[in-house]
Amino acid sequence: VSNIPLPEAELRAAMDELKDRGAVQSYSFVTFSSNYEGTLHALADKPSQGGLDYYGIDAEFFDTVFERVTIITQKAAGSDSGAPLYDLLNGSSGTVPESYPNYGDYNLQPVSILSQGVEAPLVNNTDGEDVLDVDDIERTAAFPLYCLMSTAGKPAKSFDTSLPLNFEVATRVYSLRATVMGKKIPTFFYSGYSFSFGGSPLLFTEETFKTLENIPQDQTTEKEKLLVKVREDDETATRAVLTAIRGIVGDTVLVTDTTKEKDSTQVVVEGFLIFSLVVALMADLISFTMLWLTFNSNISENAWELSVLRAVGMTPNQLVKIFLYESLCLTLSALLLGTLVGIITASVLVLQFNLLNESGFDLMFPLISYFVLVCLALFCAIVAPIISVRKVNKKPIASVLRSTD
Repeated sequence: VSNIPLPEAELRAAMDELKDRGAVQSYSFVTFSSNYEGTLHALADKPSQGGLDYYGIDAEFFDTVFERVTIITQKAAGSDSGAPLYDLLNGSSGTVPESYPNYGDYNLQPVSILSQGVEAPLVNNTDGEDVLDVDDIERTAAFPLYCLMSTAGKPAKSFDTSLPLNFEVATRVYSLRATVMGKKIPTFFYSGYSFSFGGSPLLFTEETFKTLENIPQDQTTEKEKLLVKVREDDETATRAVLTAIRGIVGDTVLVTDTTKEKDSTQVVVEGFLIFSLVVALMADLISFTMLWLTFNSNISENAWELSVLRAVGMTPNQLVKIFLYESLCLTLSALLLGTLVGIITASVLVLQFNLLNESGFDLMFPLISYFVLVCLALFCAIVAPIISVRKVNKKPIASVLRSTD
């Protein structure tokens, strides 16, 4: 990332060389933000959103950024669901069907077409007003510019992939369609919340960006960011890329190794999981001890009742079965209710946290600690009653009944 234009030619040559050597899988350049802030509005002028920045991306952008981080919420109707995202922004790719921008259903302003260099004929409607004669214009001439827009546009302004829009830049107006809407796009601020729409830029192909900026198509644009996807789990390749970039741009450019940052974050997460596992095992041991003492105490307190049952003819094995069934019922019901309450509570807390970062919900059930806890609980429920009841059965019935303990 740089505040000054990146030396694109030198960086591209270095990345191509590393790509040939297999160190780089793909790389992508991102233009500087637009020189002008655009205003996006429906064909009736309202609703509208001003102060929008826009960037140009190349065909390798979506292949370079982390795929799991990219969250796409909507695509153009009728488009190929398996097509690359970049093709949905490229009007000449044919991915978006020709019937998609059906302008025959809308009263287009002539400036929307004239801004693209098309002589738009005007006709008088029934009210005596000059309107665009859509039927007299070639369909390809009426194609709008395609872009990627933040999902926040829908709750904020009711903008989506089915709505034709006008995009005002300086003194020019372009017809526009959001063929892709996203909630998470790496390197850019995107969100699904309506308040964030004004701060989320529009993304165009580099060719469309040149059109909006009045830059000739044969002229290169200044680049702000270089994104590089390095071969996975290869520190040598990562060092080679960092060395090549720093050798060209020096210390004037911020170079970030996202793989290293991701690995550092992963170490922290794994450390927290290990800590949680240790705490869970300690809790399991404490629970085991408490269960054991509780079962023993319960049987000791009911020693008089046990002796009465023995006196009326119940065998020691029948007494063991009574307490065994009781302990299993209590333990299994507690495990079931505790598991349900724990899952619901954890899910609610995670979903509340996800309201802020809009990340996907992933339930990571602690199978190891849960399995250990269940085994210890069942062990207590089975062994403790057997040992305690047999200990009481060894005492004479008369001595237990006469005792005051």
